[in-house]
Amino acid sequence: MKILITGGTGFVGKTLIPELYNSGYTDICLLVRNVTKANRLFAGVRLSIIDSNDTAWRKNIIAYNPDVVIHLATCPNHHNDALSVQQVVETNLLFTSLVAEAVSQTDCKYFINTGTFTEFFTGDVESKNDTRTEYYPNNFYSASKTATRALLNFWQKVGKWKWINVIPYSPYGRYNETTKVFDLIYRSISSKYPIKLSEGKQILDFIHVDDIARFYTVLLNHLQDITDDYTQLYLGSGIGHSLRDVASSMEKITKKKVKVEWGALAYRPMDTMYAIAPIEKNPSWFSWRAKIGIEEGIQIYIDDVTGR
Repeated sequence: MKILITGGTGFVGKTLIPELYNSGYTDICLLVRNVTKANRLFAGVRLSIIDSNDTAWRKNIIAYNPDVVIHLATCPNHHNDALSVQQVVETNLLFTSLVAEAVSQTDCKYFINTGTFTEFFTGDVESKNDTRTEYYPNNFYSASKTATRALLNFWQKVGKWKWINVIPYSPYGRYNETTKVFDLIYRSISSKYPIKLSEGKQILDFIHVDDIARFYTVLLNHLQDITDDYTQLYLGSGIGHSLRDVASSMEKITKKKVKVEWGALAYRPMDTMYAIAPIEKNPSWFSWRAKIGIEEGIQIYIDDVTGR
């Protein structure tokens, strides 16, 4: 099986690619912007690499002729200023469209796209607590992910592949070059001054990156079970924790106090206050379940960031 992966040097890709390779998926091609970084991260893995800075990158995708695409590349910019809007559009809409256009000229059978739980204001497309329409993105980044659906719907008809849309919830678990609130809470332990956060009562589904990597591996193992042209899968544990819960677990594990001023910042108008993956909606043939609980995951996270 030939697998093309975009965004492979990102947070998920760094864990996913060794997991896939060690699971027997050895014909992997990365489409990346930084070839030097890819070679450094995956020095022990035999990979093909396509440089997206090369004007022939689309032709190189066609020449590779993947069976499966795992599209992880994204611009995780949650601001709404003009520059951020341009960056999000260029990556999440234009780049995704160009990848899909190139893939439509290959023998690709499965296109696995990555969405976000923030496409749905409540985090659940059928929440009984919210009567709004199915898609209700809470920021421009989320809206771009929803817009991508229409684009992929078109290219699917051209390429005649099966489209799997993965909805990940709140990833964490190892060192991340992009700082998230999870990182801020942990760093506050050693900070001189406390960090200012909201009340921290948002209930989120924190999913460990090791479980995410295993999710994609299990999905590849079950591709032959997919009969529908479109399948949506929810990538989460099905268990919710507040930010305060996370902080308490960090204190328990480290035996140190976090330095957080809870309530110093107001909630943003579109903050998602409840988002737990409705994993019961995943197809019966999809046997994956998260294995790493929040305390075990925090310990792995601490070991990883302190070991650097």
